[in-house]
Amino acid sequence: MSKLKNDGTWFVKFPTYKYNEDVKKLARMAGLKIVDARYQSDMEQVAKAPKLTINANFIPAKSETQILKERVAELEASAGKDK
Repeated sequence: MSKLKNDGTWFVKFPTYKYNEDVKKLARMAGLKIVDARYQSDMEQVAKAPKLTINANFIPAKSETQILKERVAELEASAGKDK
């Protein structure tokens, strides 16, 4: 199965605020449309996508699942101390 030809769509992993560069400005300058990379499916990445670097201070948010797993671990640990 071949990939679909790209029509000027730049697939970027969101959130865009995690990058050092101004993603919207780069897209405007290159004449590209920004779309979250999770919707890329079988479409090619644009041939000359601008390079992005992740900000070293960016800390991704925890998912609900991660938060619940941590809480369960805390509760199990405290239940073990009570014995």
